[in-house]
Amino acid sequence: MPISDKERSALMAMGRSARQALLYNQGRTIDDLGTISMFTDAVHRRLELIGEAARRISDAVRLRHPDVPWLNIIRTRHRIAHSYDTIDKFIVWKILDSHLPSLMVQIDRIIESEEGDR
Repeated sequence: MPISDKERSALMAMGRSARQALLYNQGRTIDDLGTISMFTDAVHRRLELIGEAARRISDAVRLRHPDVPWLNIIRTRHRIAHSYDTIDKFIVWKILDSHLPSLMVQIDRIIESEEGDR
């Protein structure tokens, strides 16, 4: 079964927010997280948007793409939204540095493979 328009939109939003967060991160260091509030706020917002969009992906699509850490993405969003004063900058940096580039590739592949099913 192909993805719905709503899911396609959510996946596209995830990809856009990941790309935007990586653009914000260009030329930055881990020390900028927490000290440059505009940078920190912008990155946190993009991670929240990625998590919100991930919540709109059905269980069926998630099961077809188990390589994406859907629950971790959603939990990260909840942590940032509700416990913003205890966010570990090292975890956020790891997400920016290690996880978002691969997530973008995964999202593009999902859209491509699911579009082929239409």
